[in-house]
Amino acid sequence: MKAILLAAGIGSRLRPLTHILPKCLLPINGRPLLEYWLSLLIGSGNIPILVNLHHLSHLMKKWIENSAFNDHVYTVYEETLLGTGGTLLKNMDFADNSPVILIHADNLCSVDIKHFIEAHQNRPHGTEITMMTFKTSSPETCGIVDVDEDGIVRAFYEKVKDPPGDMANAAVYIIEPSVIDFLKGLGREFIDFSTDVIPYFVERHKIFTYYNASYHRDIGNKESYLKAQIEYPINTDIMDEKNAWLMLCRDYDISEKMALTISSAFNVEALGIEEFERYAKTQSHLRKFFPIFCPFSDENIDRIKSTIKKNRIKEDNVLIIFSEVPQNFSSYRLYRDSGLKSIGICYHL
Repeated sequence: MKAILLAAGIGSRLRPLTHILPKCLLPINGRPLLEYWLSLLIGSGNIPILVNLHHLSHLMKKWIENSAFNDHVYTVYEETLLGTGGTLLKNMDFADNSPVILIHADNLCSVDIKHFIEAHQNRPHGTEITMMTFKTSSPETCGIVDVDEDGIVRAFYEKVKDPPGDMANAAVYIIEPSVIDFLKGLGREFIDFSTDVIPYFVERHKIFTYYNASYHRDIGNKESYLKAQIEYPINTDIMDEKNAWLMLCRDYDISEKMALTISSAFNVEALGIEEFERYAKTQSHLRKFFPIFCPFSDENIDRIKSTIKKNRIKEDNVLIIFSEVPQNFSSYRLYRDSGLKSIGICYHL
């Protein structure tokens, strides 16, 4: 079994955040999104991993090369984006005629990879792809599947108005080598999996499904990225004890740049604790959104909560952008306990 993580995308819907970082390095709980996938895959066995790069590839390479994942990960630069299927075809030598886990790495996911692989190994006879699925609250923005009693896809609706259901394609697949033979037959470099591959295999009843009941979210736009911070409750074992992310953040001033970029996305300036306290006393009625940039500490949390209460500010109008957070930090837990929304940019030792 091999794994290909698709991490080359430009992330246009996440701009201006993706002017600072590629979307697969956007932080969740003080760690980059890609690290969750690498930890899941490596923790599930010795699975060789290929990551394709394009947008801000120098940041991706620097982080991977300085991390504990470096010995497990190969990278390939994609000068021209090839699409999901095109990347798979271009790297068929890496696949080496074995099944491939093909992952859109801009998804935040909690899943038992071993169980996913077992489901594929025990799939119905004749199927060649196992598609991970999840229940979505916005089916019109996803590829929706209709499956039969055996879990085989009978119909697929790619981002249509009023789709007939909420079971969505998670854009995570296990693919048999025969699919690569199909890609070769298309005779072109750029191949989109959703439009060029899935319809063909759906029509021939060759896609099995695996339902992810834990957690899955496509980090496709700014709203989805912010929601993921307060939704993700699972503590994935983080394996990068070298903390290459901390080094990258310090070398490129990523924490401060992210704070400025997030606040500019909402057309307001980021405030420090003292600025927030002064502003809330005098001008809170003029402002609907308060991005606060500070290090994580219990004292800072208490000061923010006290200022909110004294000045009758809605918690939903506050976003705390923590420059560094402790190892066990959880935006989900902070939101659950206090109603405060936050983003932890960088985890420190």
